[in-house]
Amino acid sequence: MVECLFTGGSLQTMASTLLEGFNRHNIDLYKGGTLFTDLRRLRIIERIYGFRLQSPRDAGGHGDKATAFTLAFLGCKHNVRNLNRTIELTDMSHLYAIWDTTSN
Repeated sequence: MVECLFTGGSLQTMASTLLEGFNRHNIDLYKGGTLFTDLRRLRIIERIYGFRLQSPRDAGGHGDKATAFTLAFLGCKHNVRNLNRTIELTDMSHLYAIWDTTSN
């Protein structure tokens, strides 16, 4: 388990880790479902301390699944940083994410 306080530095780390995962093609998602919708709705906003992800609040919620996914992905990166293997995460909404530490 990795502690992640929602401070400016942690919020920027969460955002940069998620962006890096998508940019390096370490994340592969099935289209559709509420997680996919939550992730597509995320916005990058600039703050004094740097940048962070923001999820709009509406009748569909406030990005809880996107936040949970980001925290899980951050935890995977932290826990497998020095390992030479792939971690696979799955959930009931057919999420499929891979963090491949050999590409770092």
